[in-house]
Amino acid sequence: MTIVSTPPAPVAQPASNAFKAIVRSLMPFVYSIAAGIIARFGYHVANTTVIQIVTIAGVALTIVLHALETQWPAIGVFLGYIGAPVYAPSTKVTLQAQLASVEAQFAAFVAQSEEAKAMSTPSAPPPVVVVTPPPVAPTLVTHQ
Repeated sequence: MTIVSTPPAPVAQPASNAFKAIVRSLMPFVYSIAAGIIARFGYHVANTTVIQIVTIAGVALTIVLHALETQWPAIGVFLGYIGAPVYAPSTKVTLQAQLASVEAQFAAFVAQSEEAKAMSTPSAPPPVVVVTPPPVAPTLVTHQ
């Protein structure tokens, strides 16, 4: 008797996808830093110029590489990994679901407050207490 089992399909792990996303976001800046270092040592440019080279080249490379990757997926090699990261399905809540949840909470609050009012309503009105000040004895005032 032969038992054949198929291995489970690999499932993308969120931790590795987060790492992949970070690498793919920062890789163009690695190239830009290399260009800035070469410019710094090869041509003796100022540090402010190196910072500008790194910033402008990093942003431009990020935009260009991600745009070209949609057309030619092999360009993903220059981003550190081929293919964009895949994440687990989102558990985002729609606006309608949020509104329904808030309405349910409000209805529960109203019902609770009505119940509290019904329990605290006395059957007879409370007695009215009138406080009268004590009589003041007359005092004799004399002037000298």
